[in-house]
Amino acid sequence: MARKAISKKLRWTIFARDGFCCRYCGRQAGTDGVDLAVDHMVSVKEGGDNSVDNLLTACQDCNGGK
Repeated sequence: MARKAISKKLRWTIFARDGFCCRYCGRQAGTDGVDLAVDHMVSVKEGGDNSVDNLLTACQDCNGGK
């Protein structure tokens, strides 16, 4: 399955739904050194998609450390 880009609108929707906090560790945007990203719970490689139910907010540390 080809990876589709996550639109800015969808990215904002996911961040807002998750309270601008990492769902793995709870670190919040605006804190020094915290950069948030949108992560797939089920990867695209494993058949996941860009649906709201398959996306969550993750800080760069947690997203990169998986």
